Amino acid sequence: MRLWPARLNTKPKPPNTAAAKCGAPITRQTRRRLAHIRAALPGARAARMQNGRALACTPRKFAGKLQVMDVAVILPGGRGWGPVLKLAEIAAEHLGGRLIKIPAESLPAGRLGKLATLLPPPRPRGEQKLLVIASIGDHLNAVLRSGVRRHYSYVAGWVIDSFWEARIPRVARSRGWYDHLYVTDQQDLDMWAAAVPCPVGVLPWGADVAGAQVSWADKQVELQRVGRQPQVWDDDDAVAGAAANAGVSFAGRPPFGDTDEANQAFVETAYRQAKAVLAFGTRTARAKYNHPTKDYVTARWTDSLAYGCLVAGQVPDTPTAREILPSFALVQLSDTDVAQGLEQLKAALTQYDEEKFTAIRTWAREHLDWRSRLDQIAADAAVN
Repeated sequence: MRLWPARLNTKPKPPNTAAAKCGAPITRQTRRRLAHIRAALPGARAARMQNGRALACTPRKFAGKLQVMDVAVILPGGRGWGPVLKLAEIAAEHLGGRLIKIPAESLPAGRLGKLATLLPPPRPRGEQKLLVIASIGDHLNAVLRSGVRRHYSYVAGWVIDSFWEARIPRVARSRGWYDHLYVTDQQDLDMWAAAVPCPVGVLPWGADVAGAQVSWADKQVELQRVGRQPQVWDDDDAVAGAAANAGVSFAGRPPFGDTDEANQAFVETAYRQAKAVLAFGTRTARAKYNHPTKDYVTARWTDSLAYGCLVAGQVPDTPTAREILPSFALVQLSDTDVAQGLEQLKAALTQYDEEKFTAIRTWAREHLDWRSRLDQIAADAAVN
């Protein structure tokens, strides 16, 4: 599998005047102002003044020694973020560090966040390393929590929804806060590389292939609905009736759990029983939270492949989608005519057998498992 290399910035960057002055004498009044700003950041304990120098204490969440690389994940609230939380759990286990869960509402934002980025990043103490898994760009503000950047000598950020060009935060654009950033689609690489001072690489969306427990005998449902769909495919009752008339077994959307973990478990059960999973890109299945013009791969495609399913619908038209989604596991369906789509699916199912199920699982193991992405992060961080 080809993972795109980091894009290094070659154009000159404007001087960081705050950093350039950090070695110059600073008045006691300025030191106190800096201390007040740092002390106001979420996660900080009371800053102490000693000989005119601000001492921002490390939050309890970030105390302790690092085994290899800690993993911080921001909890946005609401449903739908279960795959990101699961990625964070796998990352902490694979990288040998601690999993740090941070509520999104505790992140510095607005004027306070901007003020924090005007300060030069504190010089790290020690050799600890941190991976920040950010569902959206704003979650990179996790490093602005008081004491975080001082505690870690190397900080990498992995932005999942990296397609929002207007949401590259100031902390990412400022020098010294991040050592390496990753986006999930090659179409976003140039945009981020032009905006930030550190190297940027591409690590596509993946799946917990090693943890997907499934066998050929589990495959009892011919078409499983997961997630948003185009209008004609969105009514489960209507699609179930059309599928019955076409002789195709159909299961509607999985139930919603009370927690992200329960919700994820319901979805995984659906993948386990499905021969084909219904999935359309944002071009034909739009929602308010999607990008208005960009298409992109989400968990439905990679998780379906991890469980050996065909993916039926319309594939995102991006370089990364073409790289990581195998054509032999994809079934093109009409997004305007359910009856026609079901006939297209029936033709594909005649070629779906245990041998193809195994081939899909093999592809997923070799190209999609999260652990291969995490190995790249570890290599970039020079973690042995």
